[in-house]
Amino acid sequence: MPDKPLKPNDKVSTWFHQACGPWRNFWSKTGKLTKSQERSAKILLLVGFSLLAALIVNPYSPPSVQTYQVGDVAKENIKATADFLVEDQESTAQRRKELLDQVLSVYDLDGRVGEEIQERLHEAFEFMRQSYREAKGQLAAHGGSEPGNNCCWQKSRNLTAY
Repeated sequence: MPDKPLKPNDKVSTWFHQACGPWRNFWSKTGKLTKSQERSAKILLLVGFSLLAALIVNPYSPPSVQTYQVGDVAKENIKATADFLVEDQESTAQRRKELLDQVLSVYDLDGRVGEEIQERLHEAFEFMRQSYREAKGQLAAHGGSEPGNNCCWQKSRNLTAY
């Protein structure tokens, strides 16, 4: 090995000479390659390594897709390249109807509830009007002082809430 650092081309040549040492006798009778033979050998090695790398990276390429005509029998399974929507509208409508018939009502309609609420609300407002009148009367009876705190609450016990 030389003492001076090798240039990039010298490294390739050195590696090439070491790798091709036993095979030199096949290329030349003298055991030495001419510049054109060496260049051709390097190109062949480059092509060989490129092909080898291509085979390693992609060892299997799928066969071309055969086109079929209507009525042809496929020789192998064919996989669709995309999803296809095939909707049977008749059976879909029938299934929807069956499912709607199976759904139970989630409420119990009572038409009387609205009237009851309105009646109770009317009673509550009437109670407050009456209590206000009584409180106003007590205020006048006491000469303008505060009415009794219990007047409204005593009557509110009769009013029941839901």
